[in-house]
Amino acid sequence: MNWYKHYMGDFARDTAHLTILQHGVYRLLLDHYYATEKPLINNTESLCRVIRACSKEEKEAVQFILNEFFILENDVFHNTRADKELSKYEAQASTNRRIARERTVPRTVDEPLNDPVTYPDTRYQIPDNQIPKPEKANGDKPPRSRFIQPSLKEVTQYCEEIESSVNPVAFWNHYEAIGWKVGKNGMKNWKAAIRSWTSREGK
Repeated sequence: MNWYKHYMGDFARDTAHLTILQHGVYRLLLDHYYATEKPLINNTESLCRVIRACSKEEKEAVQFILNEFFILENDVFHNTRADKELSKYEAQASTNRRIARERTVPRTVDEPLNDPVTYPDTRYQIPDNQIPKPEKANGDKPPRSRFIQPSLKEVTQYCEEIESSVNPVAFWNHYEAIGWKVGKNGMKNWKAAIRSWTSREGK
């Protein structure tokens, strides 16, 4: 999930008693919740690493926010509002996938729309042996694979997989803002970039 609705009025009302530090911790935990599309793990140290809470005061703020706004259930921390938004998101995504599948199913001219069995219209297809194939020039190199921009969820999951101290939200926002480039060139491997950030932070 790359974005979510932020209801400023509701949020301001529910967080009016928080300090600036606690406010920031709450937003970072919510970002992680929505990015992974699942409840927070019951491991405060791991959550502190994810949002880069290092000092004693920051770690205490993490524990305070978990107690204040999250419910421990089945050994994971749930947030009621986030769970509702994720349910609505998944329902809409499921509907979009169904519509996309229906649009791509080929139909014959006389086939009724309510018939669940569909058949491709082959009346105008050119036989495979009559389709000209382009000749490959000598020395031609295979085309390079095109870079596919990762989602925030993929970045977050990879950071957790390699136990990186990199903040996935900061990493994703940084490269999203500059068009996923490294210097003047387009990025080739975002996972390698995360490992590079991780090694720099470890120094």
